[in-house]
Amino acid sequence: MEENINFPPPLIFYELIEVLKRFVCLPDPRYYLLLAVYCFLTHIYYIFERIPHLLIIGSGDGRESTVGEILSLFCRNSRLINHFTQNLTYQLIKQGAPTLITDISGLKSIDQNPALSQLICNSSKKSGSDIVYNDGGKIKTASTYCPIVLTASEERNWSAVFNKFIKVEVKKSPVPLERFFFSQARKEFKKIKIWIKKFCQGNKTAIEKEYHNFSRIEGLSGFDEAFWMTILSIAKVLDQSMNKTNFLFDRLLSLAKDTIRARVKEKFLNNVESQCLVSTLGYIKKNAPLKNGFYLAEAICGHICIQWELHIQTKMVGQILNKYHVIQRSKVSWFKVNDGKEKDELKNGEGKDESNQKVKLKSVQKTCWLINNQALHEALADILNLVD
Repeated sequence: MEENINFPPPLIFYELIEVLKRFVCLPDPRYYLLLAVYCFLTHIYYIFERIPHLLIIGSGDGRESTVGEILSLFCRNSRLINHFTQNLTYQLIKQGAPTLITDISGLKSIDQNPALSQLICNSSKKSGSDIVYNDGGKIKTASTYCPIVLTASEERNWSAVFNKFIKVEVKKSPVPLERFFFSQARKEFKKIKIWIKKFCQGNKTAIEKEYHNFSRIEGLSGFDEAFWMTILSIAKVLDQSMNKTNFLFDRLLSLAKDTIRARVKEKFLNNVESQCLVSTLGYIKKNAPLKNGFYLAEAICGHICIQWELHIQTKMVGQILNKYHVIQRSKVSWFKVNDGKEKDELKNGEGKDESNQKVKLKSVQKTCWLINNQALHEALADILNLVD
């Protein structure tokens, strides 16, 4: 029998926030609001057409697993899973709409666990999420549509889940945090989960109305709009229940936009062409050109290789820059070199080394580029504000 909960909404909601702050340290205070609202989402996720999943990335001290355990205390029908198998997936789905929470730190990529990978691909959209399975000789179907929380000690190749998850980073706390004991916490915070369930039951219609009447917002589109409008619809109703005008809504909307921008930047910077453009811009900002206004091509290429740990030839860098019309003019110049150091100011074929002894310098040909700054900036126009 459920206990009677008489606490006002603000007290219970912020008690949930304080629970998170007691045991984990998040780099952005808006993450606490997101995790709290996500607990509400799991109790009424079935009213939405699409739902986001959470990807909790740790900092090496294991607190990402603590986040998963804390969320399991408040999410609907939560299941903490150590390892997904196809049979286990079927069993969980048969039990009915769980919130699945699992640690993937041991996986180099999601594809290493086909059962989990298949579940992720089918679980964020209500339509088309059915799977067929054999139940004691009988062929049955069940929906895989359910909330999922993944935790990982470090970020790896999560490309398969990139667009379906909202990423939350956990950082090491500058001060010691309270130890988390799951069994004790389950008893201590039982009332919070009961209140969340009651709130969702009592406000399901209001949340559904906000969801279906959700106004278009600049910066949200496609998957991002479909996922974040679920979070924001719940936030809107929570604000109303606490008599606060868009307090949660505004903060979570700003987090949504910042998260999207961060993902765009990350995706952009993982592209070789983008890396070449970004590094070229960084190089010409920090280094003066040669006397004729040209830059040494191999110097730009070397800067790119060091910054991104790439092995890329100058010819390929030139092809990429030419694609975006960044190289206004290319020419080959003669340089006097000794041990790879350019001495183009010396015309007589002689120079002095560090011991003031005369040394013979040899002449070599090197490619130089005249950079079109306007074309470079235009190539980066959409994300210049993301680039240092």
